[in-house]
Amino acid sequence: MLAPTDTTLLERHLELVQDTESFDVAVDFYTGLVDVPALSRWYRSRAHEFAARQLQTRKRDFAGAAAEFQKAERDFAECAKLDPTQKKAVDAWIPSLRALRGHALTLAEKFPEAGAALFSAIDLDHGHADALRSLHELQDAMWKKFGGDAMPKEKKEELRAFGAARHGRAGQRAELEQLGPLRARLGKYERATSRTGARSSSSRRTRRS
Repeated sequence: MLAPTDTTLLERHLELVQDTESFDVAVDFYTGLVDVPALSRWYRSRAHEFAARQLQTRKRDFAGAAAEFQKAERDFAECAKLDPTQKKAVDAWIPSLRALRGHALTLAEKFPEAGAALFSAIDLDHGHADALRSLHELQDAMWKKFGGDAMPKEKKEELRAFGAARHGRAGQRAELEQLGPLRARLGKYERATSRTGARSSSSRRTRRS
């Protein structure tokens, strides 16, 4: 019989859950570990995380994956409240769960929600490599979705504001390097806008003459 405090057996059970993809059954099982509520939340969180990864990579259900990552984060945070000795481990992993959710939201083209999740991950861990990389991917996804060089002016402004938010959140070198491509593109916008404005002014002067 599976003892609720035997983490070795729980780890084996979790491996079986992954192999059989019985994530909902696992969540119900871990919820039933009422005598060890912190452990219950810990393993329930991991079941949600595995479910999210399967939804994202195999079923291409990006919105569903983001929802599962969020459930994983909530359960993990609850674990630390129930057992303060787990707080260090929980705090170390929460930014990763948030970055994973942000990436899934990017794939789902839910750009504002993705940005909020990724900025929040960086607030928790300023040098979080996955969150920084996912912000770069979010920038590229926005660029493509908005029409690239042909995007309308309001979308250029939205992308420019996004770049400003990124720049303002962290001053670390790693993020500044990630910002390089965006700054180059924003500079391209600004130069193009300036040239357009200059041509317009020149045309008006010519007509007045």
